[in-house]
Amino acid sequence: MMTVRSCRQRPSPLLGLVLLASTLTIPALTGCDASDGSAAVEAVRDTLPDGVERVRYGPLPPEEPQSLFPDLSIGVLEGDPNFVFGDVRGIEVGTDGAIYVLDFQAAELRAFEPDGSFRRTVAREGGGPGEIRQANGLARAPDGTFWVQDHGQWQLLRLTPEGDEVSRMPMFVRQYGYLWDGMVDESGRIWTSSAHSLTQRQGPPEAGVNEAAAEHHLVSHDPPSGSQDTIQLGTVETHSYVVPLEGGWSFRPIPFRASLLSAVDPAGAVWVAMSDAYRIARLNARGDTTLVIEVDLPPSPVTADDHAEFVQAARERDPEEERFAREIIRVMPETKPVLGQLVVDDRSRLWVRRFQEEDDPAHFDVFDPTGDYLTSVRLGVRTPPHFPPRIRDGRLHTLAVDDLDVPSVVRVELPFPDR
Repeated sequence: MMTVRSCRQRPSPLLGLVLLASTLTIPALTGCDASDGSAAVEAVRDTLPDGVERVRYGPLPPEEPQSLFPDLSIGVLEGDPNFVFGDVRGIEVGTDGAIYVLDFQAAELRAFEPDGSFRRTVAREGGGPGEIRQANGLARAPDGTFWVQDHGQWQLLRLTPEGDEVSRMPMFVRQYGYLWDGMVDESGRIWTSSAHSLTQRQGPPEAGVNEAAAEHHLVSHDPPSGSQDTIQLGTVETHSYVVPLEGGWSFRPIPFRASLLSAVDPAGAVWVAMSDAYRIARLNARGDTTLVIEVDLPPSPVTADDHAEFVQAARERDPEEERFAREIIRVMPETKPVLGQLVVDDRSRLWVRRFQEEDDPAHFDVFDPTGDYLTSVRLGVRTPPHFPPRIRDGRLHTLAVDDLDVPSVVRVELPFPDR
């Protein structure tokens, strides 16, 4: 369960009596405009008792969304090493349309021209100025420089597009994750997530289901002044399964459990949701809820086939794992998440990625900053569910993998005006 509140512990107004309601008919954009006769979408706008606006939709989209295919793909299985990627941890776009790719395995940040040709290696492995060791994310600043998080040095490096180091500073949130979720807003403040465990642990964990709780925040840092602000997103209960190992323990995730999702708007607002319901709140810079979007999209059930596939996969990894897998399926939720990811583009549009199985195409619903529905699209390439696309200048850039799991960086033209 999650409550969304500000640092002042103000309760979230996600539920309440409706004081005012109006029904709006919004044309769904399936092309460059709505003149193609596409179905309209009805939105009911409510004003809650404390003044928060809520927008409620029926099922989205009203028809099957169009599939978008890349107009550019960078990456090969073998050949020129500049085009071979090992473990992509970040994609960015320069002010001139150049594409920047951070490869964790190679410990390199590479730049490619807008036509996909190789431009230069911006950063290489090392500990000197402009060099990286274990970088797991990058974000573009308003002046066109790039912030690179390098947990191998516990530093944030600011690099020019040519690779010159402008400055560096210690990571203001000392944590390690597979992907750094940092972004830079239009004022130059850097945002990243943080979590604080509320569960006191004493001694070794017991085998079986492990319950814990953590308080989640978004922390913003202003590099020139060093000032920091924190928005409290809520308290989230988590469950895992503890497997005893020789000399230690392993915490196994329980599939389909709900998780907290968040994304920062360039103007400094924050979108936040729990993945088990299509209910998304927009917070201002103080952490107060200003808008809620709700969509009628019921969750899919967790089926017997899902259980069987989970046990089979564990058995194929190690026959000893089957016993633990059978215990885990007993505590799986009855339904799957509804949401998979929140992303905000450079025009403050909210992209809501629905929950997907590993090989399903990514499905995004797109809303403007006021909560008006714009369109829904599918990507015509297979993309990892965990990887956030970078959407700038009317194009979507993301990581794709082919049938041989060869990674490539792809660019997709958006189906609506860049405004």
